[in-house]
Amino acid sequence: MEKQLFVKLSLNFNLRSVKDKSVMAIIYAVVNFKGQQFKVNTNMKVYKLNWDYRNQKAKVEPYLTKQENLNNSIANKKNH
Repeated sequence: MEKQLFVKLSLNFNLRSVKDKSVMAIIYAVVNFKGQQFKVNTNMKVYKLNWDYRNQKAKVEPYLTKQENLNNSIANKKNH
């Protein structure tokens, strides 16, 4: 008889801490597993002002430039 294995795992997306908001910040996937934290670089960047901390994704809004929205859309598709 096979046994089921349940694993407590959490995944969050965070920005690398940067002081200057005019500089793009790297998006990290943060995985918590068995009390340990692992950070994985997604190789995607967004401006800190364009990051939705609550939903853990880049903002796509009419007030942003086309280039920012394109970049943020690509980052969201790649990370989620």
